[in-house]
Amino acid sequence: MSKKTTFQSPKGMHDILPENQGHWNHVINTFSEIALFSSYQKIDTPMVESAELFARTSGETSDVVTKEMFYLEAKDDKKQKFVLRPEFTPGIVRAYLQHGLKSLPKPVKLYTYGPLFRYNQPQAGRVRQLHQLDLEQIGINAPSADAEIISLVWDLFNRLGIQGLNFQINTLGSSASRENITKLLVNYFSLHQSSLCPDCKVRLSKNPMRVLDCKNKKCQTIIAEAPHFIDHIDDESKQHFYELLEYLDELSIPYILNPKLVRGLDYYNRTVFEVFVENDDMALGGGGRYDGLINLLGGENTPAVGVGLGLERIIMTMIQQKIKIDQHTPTPDIFLIQLGSAAKRKCFKLLHELRNSGLKVSSSLNKKSISSQLKAADKQKARFAIIIGQKEAIEQTLIVRDMKTGVQDTIDWEKAVQEINQRLGR
Repeated sequence: MSKKTTFQSPKGMHDILPENQGHWNHVINTFSEIALFSSYQKIDTPMVESAELFARTSGETSDVVTKEMFYLEAKDDKKQKFVLRPEFTPGIVRAYLQHGLKSLPKPVKLYTYGPLFRYNQPQAGRVRQLHQLDLEQIGINAPSADAEIISLVWDLFNRLGIQGLNFQINTLGSSASRENITKLLVNYFSLHQSSLCPDCKVRLSKNPMRVLDCKNKKCQTIIAEAPHFIDHIDDESKQHFYELLEYLDELSIPYILNPKLVRGLDYYNRTVFEVFVENDDMALGGGGRYDGLINLLGGENTPAVGVGLGLERIIMTMIQQKIKIDQHTPTPDIFLIQLGSAAKRKCFKLLHELRNSGLKVSSSLNKKSISSQLKAADKQKARFAIIIGQKEAIEQTLIVRDMKTGVQDTIDWEKAVQEINQRLGR
């Protein structure tokens, strides 16, 4: 009787099995292609960062910092705390400053994708090891930069075939505007303090704007009557916002003005947005402006805008909408077939010689009969099969079979690469 497996993947962290790789590769490849053709450059940052980086940028009272970070402790310095990265933007800005990317011509356009870690209660579309696609544009203050980020998200989802999209969008105004809005929110929510959830009572004293991000139904009723930001922000931010909406109208990108949208991180200013599918309250992603973040981490005042998109949620939506993907499997130029132990050893050598010459070569060295190997070659749609038996192994020859016509002939081993390339028209 087989021994029962006792080890499981950690709660909220899932294996991506071979049968699921098609969707993952399709989304990542489509995203990367759009980013590259839009002049974004790839950047990768460590999965482990200083805990202080996120406390300073995301906000000490944010849910990310207070509830959702995986903390690590350095063995050689108990005071130094690290975390598994919960988001991309602070790490990318840290890299931007650390490696002197600020000297590059503006805008600096960067993209990345990979795993993030949030310690929350796993549920549909919410896991502890999630994966995101990320775009950042640093150095341009114009609303056209905001529009470009949103348009690239729109292009991605259209390319993937996702239907029923709309963007919820708001403006938070400048830092000075936020101070005025904060006072208004304190005055308003203080009148309803007894009805707020315990988390929002803490938020009201430490970061009132974050009350607007609460998902508690009781708090949502109170939030619905809160002051609208657009009525209290500075004129420059209003103009920025109206110009952005004009770009979106020009591009026919559907959006909904959501005056209560704030996002859950302290570094946002002016534009904030999230993207949804109709009849679903789960955001596929979101982003906005963070013009003060680089200065907060020791750099010069530098405007910036970005977006993060949840890979698991995108794939879940594609499956729900029954979107078929082209799971293209590369076809080999050659399929190597061997008969006998001596021939198998020769096949190992020939396999490397052919691959090193740039040919795409496949094989099934574990199969023994020629019929089963020919079936495998046919299934993989190989252009040619090379057959080596005991006789060929001794004589240093090989049989080349045209898989389309079935015609085969014998050639010298040393002429294999040249002969195959000629037959492929190279």
